[in-house]
Amino acid sequence: MNTTFSIKRIGYILRADCVEYKMYALLWSICCVAAWGLLLYGTTNAFVPLFYVVMLIMGINYCAFVGRKLHQPKGLFLTLPATTAEKFTALLIEGVVFLLAYNLLFWVGAGIGRLLTGLPLVAFGEVYGKLTTAVVSVGLFFFLLLLVFYVFFRKMALLWYVLSIVGVVSLITFACARIFIHMFKDTQNIRIDTDALFGPVYYLYHYGYAILPAASVCLLYLVYYKLKRKQLR
Repeated sequence: MNTTFSIKRIGYILRADCVEYKMYALLWSICCVAAWGLLLYGTTNAFVPLFYVVMLIMGINYCAFVGRKLHQPKGLFLTLPATTAEKFTALLIEGVVFLLAYNLLFWVGAGIGRLLTGLPLVAFGEVYGKLTTAVVSVGLFFFLLLLVFYVFFRKMALLWYVLSIVGVVSLITFACARIFIHMFKDTQNIRIDTDALFGPVYYLYHYGYAILPAASVCLLYLVYYKLKRKQLR
């Protein structure tokens, strides 16, 4: 097989996925547009929060989609005549397309809801105004971590992901509590200072996002590594 990187072969991969999953994508599109239109027609209170909830569901669906392609015993994806880098690039492009298509369908559905109700269209800043650099970095990191779980675990990847997150958060909270108690064990009638107890978590959220891009790149490499190992089998 030719080991040179080819844009043309990436196009072939994307075209093959488009043909294989076109009915599935069409169904999702119709459901999203109808859901947003009807939701705005009925109420606007939960519109923006549900936008991110459904985006989360779409993200989980994409991770499951990638995991299914890598773990299918007789799947065509791993046998396609393309290099690992080309297949990895195709998966990344499909992820970006998932995200852009979802946002496009959201605004189409919101426009339909506006026509049905006569209400003003939801403000752009109201939907995307809280997407700061920290929020995007943290969200991207946890999304890629979920993708890694789906790539490395054939079954129950989402369950293992949730249990791992809960376990790590519980361990950090327990460690902070133990450190706090040890520091003030000789003090009588102390009042628990939540800022001191959860200070590391606070600083990790507000300043730790600076290291998350590097961590996200490492997670992407893990996905690439697993894809390469699957190809070599």
